[in-house]
Amino acid sequence: MNEKNNPALLQALRHNIKRWIHQNKLTEARQGLAELKQLDPLDLQTRGLELEYLLSAGQYQDAQSLATQLTQLFPTSSRIQYLAGILAYRQKNYAAALAAFDESFRLYPHWRTERYMGKTCTQAGDFDRAESYLLHLSAEHPTCLLDLAWVYERKQQFSKAQSMLAQYLKLKPEDAFAQQQQQRLQAHVLSPEQIQDEVETLSDFDETIPIGLLSEYMRNQLNQGKGSALRQWLTPRIGKVDPKDANQLGWIAYQLKAYDLAYELFIRDFEKQHDNFKYRAALERSAERSGWFAG
Repeated sequence: MNEKNNPALLQALRHNIKRWIHQNKLTEARQGLAELKQLDPLDLQTRGLELEYLLSAGQYQDAQSLATQLTQLFPTSSRIQYLAGILAYRQKNYAAALAAFDESFRLYPHWRTERYMGKTCTQAGDFDRAESYLLHLSAEHPTCLLDLAWVYERKQQFSKAQSMLAQYLKLKPEDAFAQQQQQRLQAHVLSPEQIQDEVETLSDFDETIPIGLLSEYMRNQLNQGKGSALRQWLTPRIGKVDPKDANQLGWIAYQLKAYDLAYELFIRDFEKQHDNFKYRAALERSAERSGWFAG
């Protein structure tokens, strides 16, 4: 039996490719996919893995061409419809995403598909429909509590959002993302004066300032026209800010047109973000607007 007719080998290779994609080991995934395409180029699973790889690699133009082709070739594949929905979701084409997820769910009902239906409705501003999808999923799938927290935050129901995060953290107390969201929401319900007092107190005692609190502090200071005081306070501390947090703060500064601060914050995470087109464009514009580029 040659390799092309060896089901066990093909299955093992498919399994490894999927694992590498999920682990973000894209070099290994690309090499495995090249081997699989030689052995079984036309199989639905091969084409689906290729689409999944392109999504993970952020190659959306190629992914769009392939998704269009595959949805025509395999219109009854729930998996292909789901991946097409993920692509549309990431491209912020929420109408197309919801249509693809609806079709995927019709073909093969699965809670992950329904979750993305809820997430898509949230991003499209259809909060009541999003809530209806996510509420009944959250009892068996606690990750949906995080999605519900975002629904309620978008609806400006901050107490409900905090309640969802508190329920989630009881089950997953080690989740750093949820902890950060909770801190940010707690800061959101404080007045600007309370936020400033909290930041100054933590700063006086040389305590770490949670990124959620620091984000709201920066936003409030800039919105109140206190950019000069913020720069004086933040500049000597930028080097101590975690690069990922600095990038988050950089986007706040960029959106509020504090380009000099944005540049200094963005550059802290250059090593991890330099392949991100949106990041590079914002970094270059911040540099130009703040005089870091001299012609």
